[in-house]
Amino acid sequence: MTQPWMRWLLVASLSINLLVAGAVLAALVQGRTARTERAGGPPEIALLIRALDRDDRGALLRKLRATDGIRTGRDSMAAARARMIGALRSETFDRAAFEAALTEQQAIRGRLSAHGIPMIAAFVGSLSEEERAALARALRRRR
Repeated sequence: MTQPWMRWLLVASLSINLLVAGAVLAALVQGRTARTERAGGPPEIALLIRALDRDDRGALLRKLRATDGIRTGRDSMAAARARMIGALRSETFDRAAFEAALTEQQAIRGRLSAHGIPMIAAFVGSLSEEERAALARALRRRR
């Protein structure tokens, strides 16, 4: 016959295993979401890019990232984010520096959109009628 404490030990072990499995699953799901969101840029562009199938999305992203305006914009955005984070971490909060960093990010997003929209329009224009219909369906599902 099994000792009563053995049953409690098995229940505790199972509970710990389920907690660990849940934490791992949550981390995987969270990581997947973060990667998906990262591959977009400005919202009007991100929605279209995420709606493309994997091959088309990869081709378009490679083309966009190879463009000087996009590449320098991404570098500028990273620098502006670093300034924003610096303002947040500062011992004394500098509201003007924080606001300037946010405003700069907004301006950079506008420039990125200005570079990216014509490229995306050309890409979508090269799709067949069936491919555009599939893109429209994907966009509709993503609302």
